[in-house]
Amino acid sequence: MTENTKPSLTLPRYIASDPILYAGFVHLYRRGTVRVLEESDDGVFVQDTRGVSYMLAAESPELASSWLKKHAGDTFYIMLVTGDGIADLAQSALGFTERLDMYQAVYENSAPPVCERRLHIVTATENDLDFIKANYGNLDEEELLPLIRLHQIYMGYNENGERVGFIGQHMEGSIGLLEILPEHRRRGYATELECYMIGKVLRQGLIPYCHFKPENTASRELQKKLGMTITEKTVAWLF
Repeated sequence: MTENTKPSLTLPRYIASDPILYAGFVHLYRRGTVRVLEESDDGVFVQDTRGVSYMLAAESPELASSWLKKHAGDTFYIMLVTGDGIADLAQSALGFTERLDMYQAVYENSAPPVCERRLHIVTATENDLDFIKANYGNLDEEELLPLIRLHQIYMGYNENGERVGFIGQHMEGSIGLLEILPEHRRRGYATELECYMIGKVLRQGLIPYCHFKPENTASRELQKKLGMTITEKTVAWLF
């Protein structure tokens, strides 16, 4: 039995046609935390009920535009957008000021990669919050605390009992928050932590995936080393 007890929802045809590119959508449907705003053979527009993010994928900007106009009264804090021209459209229509174009890496195998097991990896607690805040600047305390309380961040300790780093899942399910302290880098700890997370996501009956910036060659090499499939197209986070 997997760790995930929620039933999987039926994937819409559009998402099922390319589960690698739309891995984020697949994750929400399988996790059972999806609210469908719009769904057709040419696109999908959903909300993650666990957090505040939305996901939009459409075959054409015209379809995406019609959906965005229909839901113009909603408040959108952060959105993952997939599709040619859709990110430009959504950013303009909704007034997002920040945009991150990212490559997506997806683990397609059913068995986790084989990695060294030198670290003692444990679930982060609120006692680790200050340490995480001091070493990871992309999320603030209000964003980190729910992840800790949902047991989505993990700490890595070496054989001397030292905290060498941490990893986790963002609220919508992507693997991230990976940080190794400078004095402990170049020892394979990042590989070991992500290997652990891939295994945990698989045991939940979900698809492990992550995002990385195009210029982040170190992350690209790490994903390739772990056997992840990297999409040819980028996706965009708007916020």
